[in-house]
Amino acid sequence: MNYKTFGTFLVSVLLINAFIIFTGSSKIANSEAVYERAPLHTVKYVADLEKTTVTWKGTKPTGEHMGTLKLKEGYVMNDHGNINNGRFIMDMTSIVCTDIEDEEMRGKLEGHLKSEDFFNTTEFPDAFLQIKKIEPSEGIEGVTNNVIADLTIKGKTATLNIPANISWERNSMFVYAEFTFDRSKFDVKYGSKS
Repeated sequence: MNYKTFGTFLVSVLLINAFIIFTGSSKIANSEAVYERAPLHTVKYVADLEKTTVTWKGTKPTGEHMGTLKLKEGYVMNDHGNINNGRFIMDMTSIVCTDIEDEEMRGKLEGHLKSEDFFNTTEFPDAFLQIKKIEPSEGIEGVTNNVIADLTIKGKTATLNIPANISWERNSMFVYAEFTFDRSKFDVKYGSKS
């Protein structure tokens, strides 16, 4: 296994969990359309930033660290029942560690994650997830769809296959997705041999 050094820690990959709530509506004969499932016309669903949660976990052989970051904006386009487009912007300057209680140690980790050695949030304050395609998925419990998307961090892009659970309730769409990526593919190579 190829481990990446992070300060005195070894970090190999980052795991991102996202629970995103979208609301969407369209005017039909001057009234709000209510959807019990995917609508049969084109609708733009915008992420509800107050109800959306994005968490991260960085792993290392001796443990892990966890935290959150904020979603700046996000949307998906539903075209006649098919989600064929979407984009999410994550605020990398908002990255916070939630598992270190000591304020000084937590501050050091957060500062390092934002530094040029890691995500370089001064030059690259945002990360982007661009949906290319969403396909139905079968046979995996809790997974309804496979999302094919381009993740861009520090100006570097890689295509990911992301298992997701997508559900509908009235005018809202709910998405839970969890994915892992190798940070060295995004030029986050602090202490890395790759």
